[in-house]
Amino acid sequence: MHTQLNSLQLHEINQRFTAEHFSLKECDRISYSRDLWPQDLINLRHQDIEPRISCVIWPQNEDDLTWLFDFAGQHKIPIIPFGAGSGVCGGTFPARGGIILDLKKMSRLIKINRLDMSATIECGKIGQHLEEELNRAGFTMGHFPSSIYCSTLGGYLASRSAGQFSSRYGKIEDMVLDFRFISPGQRPIDTALMESGANSLNQVLLGSEGTLGIFSQARLRIYPYTSNFLWRGFSFKDILQGIEALKRIFQSGLRPTVARLYDPFDSLLNKLHSEDEPSKQPGKKLGYTFDPLLEEALNLVTRKTINKLLGQPKLLNHLASKLPSGCRLVLGFENRGAIDFEAASHCFNLLRSMGGKDLGESPGKYWLQHRYKVAYKQSKIFDAAAFVDTMEVAATWDNLLPMYQQVRKVIAPYAFIMAHFSHAYQEGCSIYFTFAVADRGKDESLSHYQKIWREGLSSVISCGGTISHHHGLGKLKQDFVHQEMGNFFPYFQKIKQTFDPLGIMNPEKLGLL
Repeated sequence: MHTQLNSLQLHEINQRFTAEHFSLKECDRISYSRDLWPQDLINLRHQDIEPRISCVIWPQNEDDLTWLFDFAGQHKIPIIPFGAGSGVCGGTFPARGGIILDLKKMSRLIKINRLDMSATIECGKIGQHLEEELNRAGFTMGHFPSSIYCSTLGGYLASRSAGQFSSRYGKIEDMVLDFRFISPGQRPIDTALMESGANSLNQVLLGSEGTLGIFSQARLRIYPYTSNFLWRGFSFKDILQGIEALKRIFQSGLRPTVARLYDPFDSLLNKLHSEDEPSKQPGKKLGYTFDPLLEEALNLVTRKTINKLLGQPKLLNHLASKLPSGCRLVLGFENRGAIDFEAASHCFNLLRSMGGKDLGESPGKYWLQHRYKVAYKQSKIFDAAAFVDTMEVAATWDNLLPMYQQVRKVIAPYAFIMAHFSHAYQEGCSIYFTFAVADRGKDESLSHYQKIWREGLSSVISCGGTISHHHGLGKLKQDFVHQEMGNFFPYFQKIKQTFDPLGIMNPEKLGLL
């Protein structure tokens, strides 16, 4: 049941916040009623555009947050923290209506400390803006999620985000030194002021997805910035050899900044794109451009073709299995001097000794240039009356290949599927599955989508994997949280009661009511 604020409650909020920081506009309430969860995008395609919230508020400081928590607690109104809406798991889905809090007006880079190599930042800061400001001062945070243009520091902390350089710099929880946290049941907590147990509390609150409170500012490690890299691509005969090569790299003590292994179909796409990048303008390679009407007709044919092909996932996956089984590995090392050059050279020699074919630097340079374009490519699938999603999971090395094979097996009858391996560490690696399906009408598409996720996540758990590496859990993975947390879940419920005794923070996430 959605909570709708009455006129007196809305008037009380309006007395506190000016029009610049408070909105009842239907367009805002519709926009903030969803993130980029594909299930919601399916609903949107089929005209489900009703606003699920009563209002949007843009607080300016911690006093605003404290006032809002007191107000919402008094009236039992749900509060949903909202970063920039790039989440794909329904983490900001307003399950019971209420108020959206958008922190993007709290976005200052407060301080850069050159002595201890840290930066203190308000959590509404967009990732790309933060990185640009740090770069101008000669630093980097080393955190580059694919959503960096449309995601915030607060969202990173709430979902335990990982960037494309995580094998070198770690995930966001490895970068955080301390933070300030506001919740309904506790006055502002500053973990920098805790004499003991600060890191333990950090790890409890990080990844809480707005169910316990809101991160207002954080202090993070920063590093000297460089744009100088050593890039390489290698090909291997099959996925087994590729995984073994990836494992050997990280268990030998090497720490490349980028390490991405593509399965056979994804490797084929990578090869085609990096060696012969298609022109953005149809017909340009032939020396002419198309008439706009003809170009639109070709686009229409393309959309219909994509939809028709994706309507036959068994056939598509069967055809993909007949392709050459070679796999491509893309590597990048920051090059700050002799030590980095020696590490990269050792890594490249290791891969050659394992049978890897050296493809030179072009695959890595191509990846760097196009690394944020995946979302734009996915939008073409939605435009073709189909849908696409990603399932990022992780496992230790011994479980990695069985999990990859089992997830592919259970999803293949329902969707075209491919994968790449990234975010590798000494003990294991993440798998990033991408699957695409033709739209079958609203009800059937939703049923199909939900079955894919049930089958996929059940296989991940049965193979000893974890159901999320960095996208969070949100509404999407709600039913699997008890299995993921195991015996810790009752303790998490007690933590919830401590920080949010009235249960108003982002209801129905992380297995909580």
